[in-house]
Amino acid sequence: NHVCIDCILEGRDTRTTVMLRNIPNRVDVEQFIDMLNEYAAGEYDFTYLRIDFHTNNNVGYAFINFISDAGLLSFLYGVDGRQWARWNSNKVARVSYATIQGRDSLIQKFRNSSVMFEKEEFRPQLWYSRENCDVSHPLGTKEAFPRCNNQGQLNRSIANAAHQGKF
Repeated sequence: NHVCIDCILEGRDTRTTVMLRNIPNRVDVEQFIDMLNEYAAGEYDFTYLRIDFHTNNNVGYAFINFISDAGLLSFLYGVDGRQWARWNSNKVARVSYATIQGRDSLIQKFRNSSVMFEKEEFRPQLWYSRENCDVSHPLGTKEAFPRCNNQGQLNRSIANAAHQGKF
């Protein structure tokens, strides 16, 4: 499920939601967003760096939804297949397509999830991108995440998290 740059360039693949793997565990959310902005500022509208809530460290992967092929390509050229020199890590960043594609689908997945009760910085985040920013919502600021709209699904998520011990 690795991202094929040629497929994007030729218009054969229009998916823009990816999973970034092999992130050094000590990278926090702020550092992750800083790195993302280095390659694709204003080109994404959803991020979720998965966190172990017991250690407050990330678990090595994140999800990002890009608003355009150009943003995704810029990110790929800067990160995919490279070591994390900034964090003195031998891990090699790998980008693959996420199973869930698109901002709306990601919102539906997480708005009814128990993860939305964790610390705000550990939750999935929506961002104002170059497509939807304005004077009152500057580029790169967080956008409010829609509230739960399915109490049954939320209850199941909470019960599952309690049994599994994680989100």
